[in-house]
Amino acid sequence: MRCIDKPLYNTICGYIEKDQYETLDIDDIRCISSIEVDTSEFINYLGIRSKLKGYRYIKESIYIELLRDTKYDIKEDSTTIATIANKNNTEKTNIERSIRYAIQDLKKNRDYEELNQILGRDIFSKNDIPTNMEFVFCAAEKIRNSKTRISPYMSKIH
Repeated sequence: MRCIDKPLYNTICGYIEKDQYETLDIDDIRCISSIEVDTSEFINYLGIRSKLKGYRYIKESIYIELLRDTKYDIKEDSTTIATIANKNNTEKTNIERSIRYAIQDLKKNRDYEELNQILGRDIFSKNDIPTNMEFVFCAAEKIRNSKTRISPYMSKIH
């Protein structure tokens, strides 16, 4: 398994083509690891509760979107949700429902104006919440374009 911890190994193997994983060098592993850390830290900073299944699915969705920006080929599925469903051996509707619930829970527990400020867009309103993928794309974009530190633990993607 090289010099990589098991959870990150499982994550990488779940999304990157096998022949590409076998050619990863230490700098590639560090880059992928920093993307995963940045994603986790941003989600925690937003305030999504980690005990929700949607937390894990949102994290994986953002992670996939950020990996799309790298030199690695993501395993081909029709959508990000389908990729996650295949990896977790579940239905796409279950993934979507869990993500939707986590986003609703986030809005219930945090002021929508504050969320819009953190995300840098007006995707939450008093009565509406964003679609699942709108939220994921916005969060991935915020991580990708982050030039300043959002929290003491948030670092820029290399």
